[in-house]
Amino acid sequence: MSVMTRWLAGGVVLFVLSAAAVAEQARPLAPRPRQDYTSGEYFYRAFCASCHGPGGAGDGVVARILRVPPPDLTRIALRHSGQFPAEEVYRAIDGRRDLAPHGPGQMPVWGDVLKVTEGQSEAVVAQRIAALVRYLESLQGKPR
Repeated sequence: MSVMTRWLAGGVVLFVLSAAAVAEQARPLAPRPRQDYTSGEYFYRAFCASCHGPGGAGDGVVARILRVPPPDLTRIALRHSGQFPAEEVYRAIDGRRDLAPHGPGQMPVWGDVLKVTEGQSEAVVAQRIAALVRYLESLQGKPR
């Protein structure tokens, strides 16, 4: 095979590979699943996962720098004799009312944060916190 033939063959191979790469990039991406901005899972990822971890085990990226480690949220029911204390969890997330037995709040007050605007009704805040509580209940007993 002459030098010219090898050079042309190499050019053809390079052209074919380049065209394949361009075609691969030109394929439309799969559509992203539609995000439900009212779901408990969304609120968890937005407000809780950085401390409590993506699965709720208390191993979020911020956990190692906190003075008080965040609890494992997958074991709430286990810590309460197998019953998920939804109302207690709701009050802890809301955080706007002091819970005397728990001492000073260790967690941010999310009840105010979950408002969209100053005019937002308490019902909307309650729905958001309730969605988050239901999501936390769904994490109970999940393997770490």
